[in-house]
Amino acid sequence: ELRQARVKVMQPDEASGWRDTVLPYHWDRVHRNAPGHASFEIPFTMADAPSEPYGLFFPVVGNAAEIWLNDKLLARFGDIATPNRDDYAKAPRYVAVPPAMLQKENLLRVYIRADGGRRGGLSAIRIGPSHEMRDSVFSNAYAWRVTGSLLLGMFSLLVAFIAFTCWATQRQLSPDGRLHRDSVYFWAGMAE
Repeated sequence: ELRQARVKVMQPDEASGWRDTVLPYHWDRVHRNAPGHASFEIPFTMADAPSEPYGLFFPVVGNAAEIWLNDKLLARFGDIATPNRDDYAKAPRYVAVPPAMLQKENLLRVYIRADGGRRGGLSAIRIGPSHEMRDSVFSNAYAWRVTGSLLLGMFSLLVAFIAFTCWATQRQLSPDGRLHRDSVYFWAGMAE
């Protein structure tokens, strides 16, 4: 797990220069919901050059980001130059690393664009064998954050459908002898 980094923030009201930081870097907390850009340098060493593919796991990166390893582009998530567009910080990210790119001394560079109020930044980064990072760590995080949200949304739609069905089919006789629908079901469906 990579936690030590150097950061250079590019914001009009902030002094430019590299400083040490500890990941995770919560952009909105540090910069009070102001948009901006940052560069992170994360050096790490490996005992031996790996013979199998490796992977990087980012629980949060961006809102948009570029991932560079030893001066070679590994991945790009959105356009870091254009603000308030794609938001890649809402789902975990996995980046495959070919074994030939890893050396004993490595430098991981992450450039991010963070939009104010959109919970951008950079989490602690995990690196390891591809099968371990992708199949267990990334898959588990993806299931909870993305698939779990999708299932919750589907459940909410089901409850809304049931409420609208009750509203459409359940009629009551009012004291004046007319049939009317109970508005509670309608508003429950709208709320869902």
